[in-house]
Amino acid sequence: MKKLFLLFILTSIPFLYGTAQEEAAISAGKSNAEETHGLVGVWQMCILVPNPENPEDIQLRRTPAFKFLNKDGSFYNMVLSQQTSNITALGSFEINSEDSYTENVDQSYTNPNDNNRKNRLNYELTNEGRFLLIKYFTTNSAGEAGEARELWVKVEPGNPFQQK
Repeated sequence: MKKLFLLFILTSIPFLYGTAQEEAAISAGKSNAEETHGLVGVWQMCILVPNPENPEDIQLRRTPAFKFLNKDGSFYNMVLSQQTSNITALGSFEINSEDSYTENVDQSYTNPNDNNRKNRLNYELTNEGRFLLIKYFTTNSAGEAGEARELWVKVEPGNPFQQK
């Protein structure tokens, strides 16, 4: 029993020390901007779908595409399907201003032309940070340039098996 208690204490010290340092940095106002920025989190791509019976009734539908913007400045995109789940792109990101950030794509598994590419994206956080609208310029396969828009909803923590 004493060995178990000693093992618990020894394994807890690094965790407690790290937590104390983090709390001290936050209380001193030294937290990293990426750690507190509204972009950090898990986002799920959405599409707007008109109701076929009433075209004025637009519904928000979630897709199986996710974007992870992590505290350490890394990002990855992932798509889920019934057969598999795949990371489709990964790299790092930098916040440029209150309305733009850059994704530095190290690897794109769906478009090799994006490997080692810097994508400057304009964004807007709405509904108290619940929605993320991303806008950027792109060129389609026919060589036509235009603005692309993506709508993302922040994934909140919770138990999906509990009914509300």
